[in-house]
Amino acid sequence: MPYRVAVKDITPLTETVFRLRTTRPDDYSFTPGQYSELAVDQPGFREEFRPFSFTSRPQDRELEFIFRVYRSHGGVTAQLAQVKPGTALLIENPTGSITYQGPGCFIAGGTGITPFLSIFRSHRGEPGFDQNLLLFANKTEQARFLTDELLGLFGDRAHLVVTHEPASRGESAFIDLEYLRPFAAAAERFYVCGPDEMVKEVSSALLTLEVEQRQIIVEQ
Repeated sequence: MPYRVAVKDITPLTETVFRLRTTRPDDYSFTPGQYSELAVDQPGFREEFRPFSFTSRPQDRELEFIFRVYRSHGGVTAQLAQVKPGTALLIENPTGSITYQGPGCFIAGGTGITPFLSIFRSHRGEPGFDQNLLLFANKTEQARFLTDELLGLFGDRAHLVVTHEPASRGESAFIDLEYLRPFAAAAERFYVCGPDEMVKEVSSALLTLEVEQRQIIVEQ
């Protein structure tokens, strides 16, 4: 039986990326890195559950999600982008296998960074957090979001990568085997999240660079 929550606010971060905040059920708990299936409690959408990662912390009074909108599909994300404060949403129990297992290198593509945001916000300031590295790739600089927060968390340990145009802030590159080579020996763990093809390619490159499978943490 899903929980019912209400929209508190929704804010665009880019043209296609939105931040959604909702109320939180009293008995609802999750672990940083997890996600939940969510649906809009409106005719035609109540059965259309989709996965959304928590970007809030477990102790926060509200739930927060950041997601990309695919308007051309006319689906759940397009509907979510139009909701108003007070709109009812349905949310399932949390699930997911990405959890913080200690300092490492976080590799994210686009909104693949969302499960990491709850981890960053929850564990910042803890001993060892300043050993973490971040590789955050987006197609364009305009597609990037929360840049200032990420630089505040990681400083020069944040590598902001742009793959499809020259970058004025960050690096123009692809996170491929050659790009990953200097990082392979710099971390004990590699947290990877993004489009399926990216996760496969990055994981394969890390294995080629003699990173062990047990060191690579992805959503199962």
